[in-house]
Amino acid sequence: MRAQLKFYIISLEQFERELGDSEWCLPATLKVIRGILSSLVPKKDQSSLEEAFDIELLMQQFCKRVADLEKLTLWLSRLLKAHGTQIQDPLIDEMVSQLNDSHGRIGTEQLLCGLQNLPGVLEAMKLVSSTSFSLTST
Repeated sequence: MRAQLKFYIISLEQFERELGDSEWCLPATLKVIRGILSSLVPKKDQSSLEEAFDIELLMQQFCKRVADLEKLTLWLSRLLKAHGTQIQDPLIDEMVSQLNDSHGRIGTEQLLCGLQNLPGVLEAMKLVSSTSFSLTST
């Protein structure tokens, strides 16, 4: 992903030519993350997830270099904290701080660090969720 992101940032036109019809790793990764989020978020919040985590729109914004990743990160933080436990809050805060640099902008390295940390946060939420379910159903 690091190589693709750097190549994308350096030369969008060449990146798109060489990629052709193949799907690159960023939208593929975002789709997996959205799927996991969808399994963690109650039905009442699914519309919010679909609206804020619209992969096609995010990729269009990313391609035009107008994506507000800081806003997306803050939304994701609020969503995860609303549906997780307080024990997970430090993990979520760490992910947010990895995504945001001191200027409030997200660069390639911050994006990669945050995307690498996010599955761990989601996995922790899934474990707590499944443990809570199994404890209440026994």
